[in-house]
Amino acid sequence: TVCWESCDVCNGFPQPPVGISCNLGSPGIIFNDGCEVQGNWTGQFGTGNGIWQINSGGTPSGGTGPDGAHSGTNYFYYESSTWGGGGPSQFDTATIVSPSIDLTNVFDEAELTFWMHGRGSSVGRLEVGISNSATGPFTTLYTQFGETHSNANDPWSQIGINISSYIGQTIFISFTYTRDPLANPTYTADLAIDLVEVNSCSSCPAPTNLIINNVTANSAEITWSPSGIETEWVLNYNGISFVTNTIPTTLTNLSPTTDYSCNVSAICSPIDTSGNS
Repeated sequence: TVCWESCDVCNGFPQPPVGISCNLGSPGIIFNDGCEVQGNWTGQFGTGNGIWQINSGGTPSGGTGPDGAHSGTNYFYYESSTWGGGGPSQFDTATIVSPSIDLTNVFDEAELTFWMHGRGSSVGRLEVGISNSATGPFTTLYTQFGETHSNANDPWSQIGINISSYIGQTIFISFTYTRDPLANPTYTADLAIDLVEVNSCSSCPAPTNLIINNVTANSAEITWSPSGIETEWVLNYNGISFVTNTIPTTLTNLSPTTDYSCNVSAICSPIDTSGNS
C-alpha cells in the first residue's frame, strides 16, 4: 500500500521483535540505552523546532506525541513545529546516532529493538540505519511512515530488526526523521523513541541500566545492573579505566563544568570481558 498524498510505503503496523536463538552462549542484552540523557549519542540534538530533543511528559503541541516515556523519565523525540516559541524549523530531515555497539564478542544472532510512539496526523518518515562509523554512510534497515498511535496514552510499540549479519563488528545505529512535505499542519508530527537495546548470544553480556546519581562539583556516583554473575567490572570515563567490584562506584577528583562520558564492561573471566554498557 502507498500512503495517501505520498509516495512512501505505509507499514501496516510497526514491525515487532522476533527474538533470538543461541547455539553458543546465552541470550542477553548486550546494549541498553534508556534515552534519559544524550550521553554518547551524536547528531542533531538541540532545542527549538525541527530537531531531536530530550523530553519528559507530553510534547508542547496539542494532538501529537506521547504523554510520557515508555521507560524511565525521558525519551528522545523530533519536534515537528515550524513556528511559534521554538522558532523556525532547523532541519526538515534530522539524524541522531547511537553510541558504538560492540558485536565482536557475540554469537549466532543479534536483534536491535527500540520503542516508538508516532501520534499525529502529519507524522512523517522514520528511517533506522546501521554503519561501522558514527558519521556513516548508513545502510537503511527499517522505514516507518505515518501515524502509528491515536492517543497520547496509547502504549508504545516495540520495533525489532535483525542485525545478525553484523556480528563480529562494531556498529552505530542512526534514527533519521524526515518531515512529510505535504503535512498540514506541520506541528502534529512529533515522533518519539525510547529504550534502545541490542540482544544477542554471549558468554559475557554487558551490564545494563547505567545511571549517574549524586552529582557534585567534583564527584559522581555510577550504578548499573549486572547481566550475569560477574563480580568485577571495568569502569571507563573520558579515557580513564579502572577495575571495580562495587556497585555503585563513586568517581572523585572530577573537574567542575566538564563533560564526562562513562561506560562499564563486565569481567566474566581473565580472558572474557563484555562489550561496553
